[in-house]
Amino acid sequence: MPVILPQLIVQPAAASEGYTVTLNGQPVSDDPVPGAELGRAVASVVERAGTAVRVEVHDADGGIYADIVYPPLPDLRELESSGHGDGEDGSDARHCGFIPGEEVLIATVERIEHANDDGVLELRISPQPTDSTIVVGSVSGTTIVNRSPE
Repeated sequence: MPVILPQLIVQPAAASEGYTVTLNGQPVSDDPVPGAELGRAVASVVERAGTAVRVEVHDADGGIYADIVYPPLPDLRELESSGHGDGEDGSDARHCGFIPGEEVLIATVERIEHANDDGVLELRISPQPTDSTIVVGSVSGTTIVNRSPE
């Protein structure tokens, strides 16, 4: 399933020196945004969207500049405190920071090994299982490592 990002379009306003800003075709504000406040306005829209947004800035000469703008990363302390569900056995977990609809990879860590002083990993035959889990967003790159206490 392809990931479709919200699209923010910034264009020079016809009757002023400001800019019109639309998100998915809908105006973000009733009045044009002054050029000096444009960066703050874009950041605010992206933060409210809570996901990556494709931003296109159209200039008066017809040039178009596009980029993907990401919202600020959530405070990890906030995620930690609100990250667990209310499952009695602690098996439920809720993680934030992924793009809506993106494929999320979940891996259970079978064991942990350490590279030697030369940077070489020598695998031991008898594994020591862990309860660690790694969750990775395939598009956003959001990575969460839940590590069991040692």
